[in-house]
Amino acid sequence: MAEADRALFFWVNRGWHHPWLNDLFGAMTWLGVGWVQVLLALLVLWVARRYAERAWAPLYRGAFAPILIAWLASGVAAQVIKRLWDRPRPSNLAGALVAADERIFSKSFPSGHSCTTAAIAMVLTVVFWKRYPGVVVSAWLVTSLVMLSRVYRGVHYPSDVLGGALIGALCGYVVVAWWRRKGR
Repeated sequence: MAEADRALFFWVNRGWHHPWLNDLFGAMTWLGVGWVQVLLALLVLWVARRYAERAWAPLYRGAFAPILIAWLASGVAAQVIKRLWDRPRPSNLAGALVAADERIFSKSFPSGHSCTTAAIAMVLTVVFWKRYPGVVVSAWLVTSLVMLSRVYRGVHYPSDVLGGALIGALCGYVVVAWWRRKGR
């Protein structure tokens, strides 16, 4: 398993290397940064409040608190697991191409970017699936690109991003179920 993970890492990290992909995956990684995610959520909430008569605005306002709670829960879960699971990052491997702004040599599993992004995508999935499936597809497309960016940029193995996404999706689902059960 570890050898397959390493081979897949190098296939993406070295095999896909191209200047225009550097910019694309740099931007995708940026979308996985926690404070950027919170700012984007606040921006969309502001738009929802400003255009409150639109059909989607009440749905988003109803999803806002679960998004923030799932984001926080998944981020905390990722950091706790990182401290328990001692896995070095692939940026320590000889031959790994690591983006200049990604000189991270701490623990690797799970990917926090993947975890928080998948948590947000899961909340959006549960809340918007029936009325706005395009929102759901877009959220998972962004999540997939954020995950891929972490491997491409040399800081996570494929299993790190998959594990992070599973943890995040689970956090998102649990938060929405809890939120609905509380009748909010």
